[in-house]
Amino acid sequence: MENEHITPGGGFFKQSFIILLIMAAIYLQEGMPGFRPFLNLEAALLVFGGTLCLTWTAYPLKELFRPSGPEVLLHAAGCAAAMGALTTVLGMILMLASVDDVAQIPRRMALALSGLFLGLVLSEVVLAPMAARLAAARKREENKPAAPSAAGKRLFLWFLTLGIVSFSMMTVFFALSLSAPPAVMR
Repeated sequence: MENEHITPGGGFFKQSFIILLIMAAIYLQEGMPGFRPFLNLEAALLVFGGTLCLTWTAYPLKELFRPSGPEVLLHAAGCAAAMGALTTVLGMILMLASVDDVAQIPRRMALALSGLFLGLVLSEVVLAPMAARLAAARKREENKPAAPSAAGKRLFLWFLTLGIVSFSMMTVFFALSLSAPPAVMR
């Protein structure tokens, strides 16, 4: 029975709907130019490729594409969130190390934050719900206990996200204050 795979069903359209909602919100707020910060090939390669490689270090390759249990997907979800945070930190380090024009900081900060966005979408919209469905299917079919919760890891990642976003906002405000013309006394 160990070689038998349980396939989670019914989630693809719901997950796609969430992604479509995010895209609709971006489009309604900014139009087509609003997608520009999210088209960051470096961030996508680091998040998706890094998640695959990190998960592959812990599980065989065949287990990644046909998981026998939710543990693989939970591990991949944690790797995706971590790779998103790592990509953002790397982007911010590179941005701050090469600041030539202060006015470019907000645009480059948005590009750096796209890694965090991609990591959280992959983790929380794609992989974690698939793991939950797989755990529920396993519990129903085999009467096994569900996979352990990753609530502690998620709480840490949310605090990390909050810290990164707060630092980003402070950096952008600082850059904007430096680029603003001084007030003229009359």
